[in-house]
This record gives sequence, C-alpha cells and structure tokens, in this order.
Amino acid sequence: MDGSGNVYITYQQGYQVLKKTPSAAGYTQSVVANYGTNGLSQSDGVAVDGSGNAYIADQGNNRVVEETSSSGNFGTVNVGSTSGTPISIIFTFDTAGTLGSTAVVTQGAPNLDFTNAGTGTCKAGAAYTVGESCTVDVSFNPKFAGTRYGAAELLDGSGNVLATGYVQGTGVGPQVNFLPGTQSTVFTAGPANLYGIAIDGNGNIYLVDASNNRVLKQTPSAGGYTQSVVISGLDNPEGLALDGAGNIYVSNTFGGTVLKYTPAASGYSQSVVSPMDARYPEALAVDGSGNVYVVDNTGNRVLKETLSNGVYTESTVGTNLYYPTAVAVDSAGNVYIADVDTAVPGNIGNGWVIKESPSNGSYVQSTVASGFIVDTGLTVDGNDSVYITDNEGGQGYTGEVYKETPSGSTYTQTILGSNLSRPWSTVVEENGNVYIINEFGTGQVVKEDFADPPSLTFATTAVGATSSDSPQTVTVHNIGNAPLSFPVPATGDNPSIATNFTLNSSVTSACPLVSSSSSSSGTLAAGESCLLPTSFSPTAAGSLSGSLVLTDNALNVSGATQSISLSGTGTGVPAILTSPTPSSTLTGASVKFAWSTGGGVSAYDLHLSAVAPGGFELYFSGHIAGTSTTVNGLPTNGEKIYARLYTIVDGVTVSNDYTYTAASIAKLLSPAPSSTLTATSVTFTWSAGTPVSQYDLHLSAVSPGGYDLFVSGHRTGTSATVNGLPTNGETIYARLYTILNGVTLYNDYTYKAE
Repeated sequence: MDGSGNVYITYQQGYQVLKKTPSAAGYTQSVVANYGTNGLSQSDGVAVDGSGNAYIADQGNNRVVEETSSSGNFGTVNVGSTSGTPISIIFTFDTAGTLGSTAVVTQGAPNLDFTNAGTGTCKAGAAYTVGESCTVDVSFNPKFAGTRYGAAELLDGSGNVLATGYVQGTGVGPQVNFLPGTQSTVFTAGPANLYGIAIDGNGNIYLVDASNNRVLKQTPSAGGYTQSVVISGLDNPEGLALDGAGNIYVSNTFGGTVLKYTPAASGYSQSVVSPMDARYPEALAVDGSGNVYVVDNTGNRVLKETLSNGVYTESTVGTNLYYPTAVAVDSAGNVYIADVDTAVPGNIGNGWVIKESPSNGSYVQSTVASGFIVDTGLTVDGNDSVYITDNEGGQGYTGEVYKETPSGSTYTQTILGSNLSRPWSTVVEENGNVYIINEFGTGQVVKEDFADPPSLTFATTAVGATSSDSPQTVTVHNIGNAPLSFPVPATGDNPSIATNFTLNSSVTSACPLVSSSSSSSGTLAAGESCLLPTSFSPTAAGSLSGSLVLTDNALNVSGATQSISLSGTGTGVPAILTSPTPSSTLTGASVKFAWSTGGGVSAYDLHLSAVAPGGFELYFSGHIAGTSTTVNGLPTNGEKIYARLYTIVDGVTVSNDYTYTAASIAKLLSPAPSSTLTATSVTFTWSAGTPVSQYDLHLSAVSPGGYDLFVSGHRTGTSATVNGLPTNGETIYARLYTILNGVTLYNDYTYKAE
C-alpha cells in the first residue's frame, strides 16, 4: 500500500500487477504492469516508493522493472528544417543489464520526421547498473505541415520494446492539395463489418474487422495492397487507434476492455489499457503523449486514460452527452466528440460534433458542427481540420464525409468524395489524402486523392473552337499553416499553360496569375483556396497534350512545381468565310457568300442578321453541302450585318462569326424632300452611296420614275441642275437611281411645284 491508500496486488495467473484506488463505491482497478506491456513472466511481489513508482519482482526473468515514462514536444519547426536543440528522452534502469538497441520512430516508421540525434547516452550493447539513467536524443525534421507524432524506444536484444517515450512537433509551411480530388477503391477486405481505420508512418493501413473478430493490416505492395491478419481472437472489436510509436489500440467491445498491441520481435505483445468491467468501449483516439480516449456507450460518456509512469488514470471528458459514437483529439489536447443526438432522447437527427477544450483542469465545450444523422466516424488532421462521417447522410441516406476546416472562431464545411454508400470512418494521411471505410458490410475502402495533381481530359473539339466541357476547374487548396507564394517567373506566366489550352485568371477567386512583368509574387493564405479554370481550344487536328504548371513554395521548397496534365483531341477544320471579305462593306442587296471547304466537314449553314450574332431574320441557308450561296434582299441602309457560318465537323457543330456593313444607296439631300420648289431652275444634290459607280435622276409630273420633266442620264457626280420646272403648284415626282456593282436601286421622293 502507498501513502494514498492505494493497494497493489500481484496477480500471478495473469502476469499482472493491479492497483486498487479507493473510491466512493469501493475501489477502482487499474493495471500497473502485465505480461504484454512489460514482458513479465511471473510477478511475485511489489513495493512502492514515496513518489508512487512501483517496483515489481519478476521471478520468471529474475529482474525488477520500474514503470517510468517521459515525453517531449518540439513546438513548431519549419518544414524541411531540423529542430535546433534535440529533446532528451530519459530512461532509468531498474536492473543491471545490457541494452539491445534504441529506436526513434514516426508513427512506427524509422527515419521520417523524428530521428535519433546521436548525442544521447543510451548506447546499444552498453551495460547499465540499477538506477542508472540514459537518454535518447531526438531531432525533429518535419516533412509535412501540421502536427506529427513519434517516439523514442529502448529495445532488448531480440528487438522487443522495453520502454517508450513519446514526442510530437508541428511542421510549419505551405502545403498544396487539389480539389475535387480523385476517388478510387484501394481494396475490398470483405465481406466484413469494418469499423475503425488507422494508418502508420509506413503507409500501412489497419482495419478493425468486427464480423471476424480481428485486426487487418493492408501493406502497400506493387501499386496495391497485401492483406494480412495481425490480431485475432477478439470479441466484436470496434475502435482502433495508433500512437506515435506505432502501437495499436483496439476496443474489444464485447470483452469490455481496451487492448494495446506493441510491435515485438515476432508479432505483437498485448496489454490492457484499462479493464472496463461491464462497460461497452467503442471508438478510440490516442494523443501525442500516449493518453487514450474511449467512447463508453454504457455510460454515454468519453473516458480519458491518462498515461503516467506506465499506469493509466481514468477520468471523464464531456458533459450532457446523449449517445456518443466517435472521438478524436488534436495536438493541443482538445477532444472532439460525435454525439448522435444533442439532448432529447428519441429525437434522432440533431447529431452534433462538440469540442472539449482543456481549461484549468476541466473542459470548455463548444460546437464544431451539427445536423448529422448518425455520425459514426471522427478524425482530426495535423492542422486541426475535423472529418466527420455521417453514416446515413443528408442526401438520400447514402452517407457523407464532411471536412470542417478551422476559419477564425468557426469552421468552413466541405463534402468529400462522391457516390459514397454508408461510409463508416476515415483516416487522413500527412499529405492530405483521405481513406474512407465505404459500403459498410462489404469491407470496401476508398481513397480520396487530394495530394496528387489531377489530369484533365477534354471533349473532342474542332480546330478553332473551344471544347463543350470548357472550362474545367481545379481548386488549389493551401492545407498548410503558412502562406503559399507564387513567385514572379523569369519569362512567361506563373501558372504556365501549354499551347491549345487557356487559363481564365479573371474569374472570381482565380489563382493569382503572375507574369514576368509583375511587380510582386502572388499569395494564397493558409487554409484558403483559389481556382484554375482551364479551357481547350485546339489549333491543330490530332491528339494534343500539355501541362498547367504551378510554381510555388510548397513545403518551403523554393521553386516547387505541381503539374496538371492536360489532353484533348482536335478534329477537322471548320470552314472560314472568304467572300465578301470579312468586315467589308457589301456591294448591294444581292451578294454571293463563299467559304473554304474546311476539313472533315459534312455540311455548312449560313445565318445573316441585322440584330445579333447567330440571328437569321435576314437569311439562313439550312444545311448545305456547297461552299457558297447567294443572298438577295439584303438591306442597303449602311447598317451592321452579322454573319455566322456553322460547320458540322465530324458530327460536331462549330461556328465562326463575322460582321459586314450593308451597302447604302444615294439619298436626295437638297431640296429637302416633300418641300415646295422655289424657282423654275433648281439644283438637286444627293449623298454618295457606298459602294457606287453611277447615279441617274428622273423628274416627272405624271408618275414616279417618269422622266417627262428631266432625265440626267448616268453620271458619277452627286448633283444636277434642272431648268424649266412648272410653276402651277402641281406634284413633281423625283426618282434617284443608284447603280451598285451593276445593280440599279432607287429611292422615290415628291415635291410641290412653285
């Protein structure tokens, strides 16, 4: 017994040392050490010092083990840089012996973000005496933005873990993802009821298979995955989590326990995080210090198992929970809880996700998001974005995965993936890719690839036209925690884009387009997004490809590039109007239009309008095979005429637009039409028509077009003097003929004789 009244019991049959803590209901039991965690062969006595350290006689191994632990937090370090001062993880030996080796891992993988600085005092092969301490010095060189988790370990001569000290740190830098991402099925492990999913530093994916009472490991292999069973014999397991050392935590739900599996020289060694009696543990999470968070549905609560000197101390997180289903924790110790209903029993459909923020020994509760049906999965990435799996979804009960990105004091919500069917839970890689347990019951896992630039393929398009599916828009998302910079290029533009493709940088929220003449770089703030609307306009027939290349400082690499592959097929050549010359003035009311034959063309169609491009109130030819048509009755008032020539190229209709100016015939200016003539001799003047070769003025007292009073004959001038006009007040008819390109047109007028 220690000074606080805690009772320590050796349990030889289970190779365990149990701790009984006084409580209002009697004693609360926890495990000090057991066979799985500490390699105990036969516990045969225990003593406790004034600091609460437990000393255990291990008769089977003839040794004494002291339960101690240490951990460290590097804070923030720029991605690509190494922490200035290593963190020393201190280990104390309880018995004399020779150390096998040391290891520093990142989520179980060596030589990633956390490495051995080489300056520690723990040396492989060195002999240590009882009570002697040594250190493993850890350096942090983050490869990605956001928080990373790791551990330093002491190993025996066979490679089994003797002791673990946890480390964590946050990489700082911009990091690029691309939306909407590419979805693919990475494997199907079924038929199986998969609940929990986790991923280690080597990219191995772990899955809880409740229907077969096991944990599966999917190992990347030759572009796919190789499946193996790493843990079996469980009792309806549901929750799954990994810590920085690569230890696997499983909620053995029907067994009422949370189990920890530590990688060993051969397989895994098992230990109990906390015996939970008749409780019903489900979802799990582990923080950077090895503390375990457990959803306990029996008590509608979330338990925190705090690790200290190898012992877990239990407490409760969250209040007023109705039916918690999932839990996650971030680097600051904030705990996120998915609750099916906010308060009222039976009122399913008001599910929420709450955030419990540590504050003065307790927690302050806030809401992340609400309105879910059955939120079965919860994950937090290294930049504190929260991923929520709504198993029954909001769109036809098909299920959705939501990403809640911190934005000031609130969150911005986006939906991930498409055509999901009853997704259950998710895990996020450090590069931003998301893996989703989909099609609950089938064992299917899909991948949402956001880290790799997408490829855009455009519809087959006639040369000179723009594809029917343009623009296709890619969203660039800075998922990092520092601004993404687009530097000024030496030549051209940034982003650059290949011939046959165009980038519209004028739309709202477009990514900055920086040219070689720009005075400063472009910037995309941390957590923000911008758009790359891309179009395909082929200049030649055949298969065409190229790239849209974005140059930036992603992951703090100066001149980093991301390349979006572009492809499309140009087909045929649309016809071009050749006569009359585009933008010219038409020669009259009757004009012959002609065009080139193009390539791969099956038909043509000419539209003419005085109203708008594509209109056809003046003329439309309908589909014709010829390359010319004569149009009659065109206006001769000098107005603008719109011409559109449609070409059917390989079954695709393409159009080219042109404008012309209508011909204009001459008009009498003086004397003013409809006026009274003031003398028997009058000079008539008129405007110049366009284009004009000759004019002819007729005057008559009998009828329009008559010339009993005067005929000028064909002339090129724009005036004529008429003598001997009557003075009896009668009506005089005037007709001014204009000869346009050999065609005679006229305007009629009347006057009153003096």
